[in-house]
Amino acid sequence: MRLVDLQVGTDNGVHLELHPRLNVVIASAALQERVAALLGRAYVLAGTEVTGTVDGGDYLTPLDPTAVVALDLIGDGLDRIGPADLPAPDPTARQCARAVLDARIDAADAALGELVGERDRIARLHAATEAAVAAGTDEREECVARREALDVSAGALDARRPALAAERDSAGHAADVAAGRLEELCGVRAALATELGPGEDGADIRMGDDTGGLVALVERAGALGGLPAQQMDEVRTWLGDVARSQVPVRADAQALLAEVDAVERAWQLAARTGVEGDPEVVALASERADLDTNHQLLRGLAASGLLGDTAKSQIDASHIALLQASKAQEADAAAAEQVVLARYGFDSYLEYTIATSTRSVGQAVEAKLADLEEHIAGLDRDLAAARSRVAGRIEQLAAAREPAQQKVTALLGFRPEGSSIDALSRIPEVPHSVTRLVLSVDEAIETARDEVARYRGTIADLDDEEVSLGERARELAGQREQIDARIADLDAALGDAVPEAASLAVRLADAEAGVANATRDLSAITDERDRLDAVPTDRYGPDDVVPVVEAVLRRLDPWATNPPPVVLCDTFGPLPSAQAIAVLEAVTARADRSQILYLTSSSEVRDWAKRLDPSVGRLINLAHGRWSPRRLGRKVLGRRQTG
Repeated sequence: MRLVDLQVGTDNGVHLELHPRLNVVIASAALQERVAALLGRAYVLAGTEVTGTVDGGDYLTPLDPTAVVALDLIGDGLDRIGPADLPAPDPTARQCARAVLDARIDAADAALGELVGERDRIARLHAATEAAVAAGTDEREECVARREALDVSAGALDARRPALAAERDSAGHAADVAAGRLEELCGVRAALATELGPGEDGADIRMGDDTGGLVALVERAGALGGLPAQQMDEVRTWLGDVARSQVPVRADAQALLAEVDAVERAWQLAARTGVEGDPEVVALASERADLDTNHQLLRGLAASGLLGDTAKSQIDASHIALLQASKAQEADAAAAEQVVLARYGFDSYLEYTIATSTRSVGQAVEAKLADLEEHIAGLDRDLAAARSRVAGRIEQLAAAREPAQQKVTALLGFRPEGSSIDALSRIPEVPHSVTRLVLSVDEAIETARDEVARYRGTIADLDDEEVSLGERARELAGQREQIDARIADLDAALGDAVPEAASLAVRLADAEAGVANATRDLSAITDERDRLDAVPTDRYGPDDVVPVVEAVLRRLDPWATNPPPVVLCDTFGPLPSAQAIAVLEAVTARADRSQILYLTSSSEVRDWAKRLDPSVGRLINLAHGRWSPRRLGRKVLGRRQTG
């Protein structure tokens, strides 16, 4: 029995025009399952879900229940063979292949170990030889550099000898010059100390003294370097000003001069004027004399009985003169009136008027005369007290003059016979540059002594250096002989080690190449085993093609005269594409009387089916667009008519 065409399914059904032998149907997994399920119940669903045309041998008949009964089709539908119906993969070939690979890996690993051991031995020997060569080369370079340095040092020693002699001569000459300068500085210092006085600070120098010799000494000290230029200029200028008496008086002398001057002047003035010449005594005595004259006049008038009339006539006359005086004469007239009023004891004309308003002029004048006598008595007392005070002050000044003279004596060192003011005014203010004059020269002397000592020390050092130069030269010569001997030994050793290192380098390269080749071989075998291990244990291989073919043929019953069609639903999917195609080819060739529907989605199987011989089978690609039932019907009818 053969199926000519099939319509599987009613809604969106699939139409298949079938080849008598092999039909490779390319469809999605869902469509494969649907078609396989319907074909598996094709006899039950004949005329409804599954329709088509059946070739009964001598005639064609539609696929319907009548045809199923007439053709005695047994079962629910077409026989379906799936991947589960295939025999399990045979592990024998896989195990044998892996055992072979394991043995090869062990052998390659052992060979690699031997090569690595030999390579490492050669590498160690080569490294040791290279290290020895490098160390010897470095040591030889160091020896050569050391020998060159020794030659340079020896040359420097040879060049140092003339320079050393020249330096020693120069140091000896400098020491002699410094010693002469030191001696002269000591002489100048002694002369300066004599000129500056016992204190060596210029305290005995006086204004107006001849300072020419001291100036010459200062200039000589400056020329010898005993004085800084600024200090020398300051001292020389000061000495010139002292000779011209143009220097300020020393501060303590100035203070004592002020004290002595005040005491001397006060005492001389008091001694010259005496008690009666004191201004206070003179004023009181003058006032007493004036009052005494007026008193005698008034007393005479009173004795003659003319006091009142005379006073009245003179006072009135002076007042009338004031009243009659012109503006220009008014002041003189007022003064004259005041004199007349005072003569008779009145302070003003108003007082005179008041005094005579209640009594006579004579009585008023008599009263004033009594007041005048009391005033004269008071003046006598004041005059006596003033004379006593003046006399006491003179005695006090005389007593105060002696301590001042003692201070002058202490400052000058002697008691001046004449005026102490002249002696004090000649003491100049001595600047710091003069007081430090001898100290500066002393510092220069110490510096000169240090300089002499330094030069002599330099000479001693140069002598020591000359001795050490000879010792150093002998030492350098011995070191150079040792270095020459060591260089000769190193040259001999390097002459043997360098070729040996080159030979070992070639052997090491060969060993490295052998290790690399062995490593690649071992890696290739290991990769092959890894690829074998990576394949799942349930994966089919080339050795499984024959068992699979035999298993499928047993289901197809190829020896039957008219076997029914069989549906293979991606049966060979577990096999690799090459083995699946090989199984299809073998099954198709051996079951030439069986009609096979192989459902798959494999692109490799699809490409193989495109190249099928039309007499063997055809490709049905359901992955493209579908035929409409009307078009399929026209195509089937056309084929029947031509057949």
